[in-house]
Amino acid sequence: MSETTGISRRNAMMAAGVGMVALTLTGCEAGNEPRAGKCNAPKPEGKFDPFGLEPNEALWIKQSGGLPKGLPAFNPVYITLVTISSDHPWDLSVNQASFGDMSGMTDAEREAMATFLFQDSLRNGKRFRNIPRTGKGPAGKPYQIYERERPAPPRSGDPKVVDIDGFEYFGSNQQVEIYFLINAAPGTGVTIDPAALISFAQRTTKGKDAAKNDRFFAREVSGHGLPGFLIAVRNYYCTFDEASCGFDPNPGPDEVLYAMNVHFALSGKGPNKDPIPMLIDPDTGNGMGWEPGKNS
Repeated sequence: MSETTGISRRNAMMAAGVGMVALTLTGCEAGNEPRAGKCNAPKPEGKFDPFGLEPNEALWIKQSGGLPKGLPAFNPVYITLVTISSDHPWDLSVNQASFGDMSGMTDAEREAMATFLFQDSLRNGKRFRNIPRTGKGPAGKPYQIYERERPAPPRSGDPKVVDIDGFEYFGSNQQVEIYFLINAAPGTGVTIDPAALISFAQRTTKGKDAAKNDRFFAREVSGHGLPGFLIAVRNYYCTFDEASCGFDPNPGPDEVLYAMNVHFALSGKGPNKDPIPMLIDPDTGNGMGWEPGKNS
């Protein structure tokens, strides 16, 4: 059985008082994780105690000078783009799709391709289904939207889809870089904290035990020219061993849940405009047949 990372979600909601966008991921067997300060891991700075490896690159760079040593080379075949938009008060839309082939691209080239595809989507109803399924991006580099068959009877009558409204069939069976665009125009009061972009919880939204982080690292992408904020999350597709402070690039076959929280906030309307935390609350799913990188 190959390891799969996925999210299943039939609806999404926003709520105040939580302070995160909660995504429940599934993945491979997690090893023992370092406590703060061990294996040269960053110490918490009053934000969120790391459950497993600290996932925010800004803290690693600030305190340790760089990401942990021994991470496998990162060369994803595809990227997954997720647009999170709020067009009206208490209204939220999510659209996601995966694109390849990104093999051999540098970080800057993947970021440029992601920005190009987000821009095209925003010009076309904020849906990736409305942009060309194949084409050329920056520097003439080609791209292709991955088309897959739904594992269940399709709602639209088309058995093949290229994007999803929400987090259904959000899957991975290899290295992937996930880009979250928190789509917000200037003046809307949306904020993020580069030192607390994501965190990991001990339980999923359904109360199931979740694995400690052993593979995900997030950074804010600046200078992209998109409305709002762009967060890049790398899935190195590996496991971490605390005893050796090293990584195994060949994850085990077992399927384990990760509860990932992506954080952002809106400014309030009170005299102090205290931030209002936001939440997307997806259900847990596994083996949904939505595995980016496998073209149907």
